[in-house]
Amino acid sequence: MSNQINNLNNNTLIQNQNNLIQIGGTVLNQETIKNMSPEQISTIEGILKTIEVKEIDESL
Repeated sequence: MSNQINNLNNNTLIQNQNNLIQIGGTVLNQETIKNMSPEQISTIEGILKTIEVKEIDESL
């Protein structure tokens, strides 16, 4: 029974997840993207493609 309650809580957390990007005071979330023009979205996509992501060695 306890396992069922934990699974229910886990599912609830996933369903209520909010994703956003914040850089300085600027927040980019689903609502702001929905209100952007295709040109603005394309510009942001271009900027994000130029970012190099270095993998973190978690064994340190």
